[in-house]
Amino acid sequence: MEGIIASYPLVPKDVGFFARFEVMNLIEEVAQKYPILRKADVLLNPNGHKGLILVDFRPIFYQLDLNEVNEIRKSIEETYTSWLKERKIRYINRFLIVDALVETNIDKIAEAVKKLKDKVKGRWRITLKTRKYPINREELISKAAEPISQPVDLENPEYIVQIEIIDNTTAIAIIKRE
Repeated sequence: MEGIIASYPLVPKDVGFFARFEVMNLIEEVAQKYPILRKADVLLNPNGHKGLILVDFRPIFYQLDLNEVNEIRKSIEETYTSWLKERKIRYINRFLIVDALVETNIDKIAEAVKKLKDKVKGRWRITLKTRKYPINREELISKAAEPISQPVDLENPEYIVQIEIIDNTTAIAIIKRE
């Protein structure tokens, strides 16, 4: 886990300020147990993309071991799910925990997917959001898919390799469909 992408509605009114506040409150809730999270970068409208919030944990997670990172991930997931049920989330309409944040470069994206390939344990597909970034979609999908040996299923995948390009930053998440 290297970050979070949250999105919020822009219509009828841009609620970015309130959505960012929700994300920061959620991080603060988890930071009660893991204080290092208070140092995370929370970016509203990263690279000018309205409707998005990017939380970057990379500057702090290098200090932690894999077990600690997994505990934090689980705690964030549980807190978010709990807050949804309690209706504490009003402005965030999508919340995605990101496995890797990399520079937007086809080879770097493919390398990051290669490192995450073991998380894909069944039928899968790639979902790519470019946000009008000029990149060769076919080449990116081809190189990113290359290291994953599981069967591809575009209609009913068990796993989704979500690749989201936000200008010079690309977020990659392996999502298990439930």
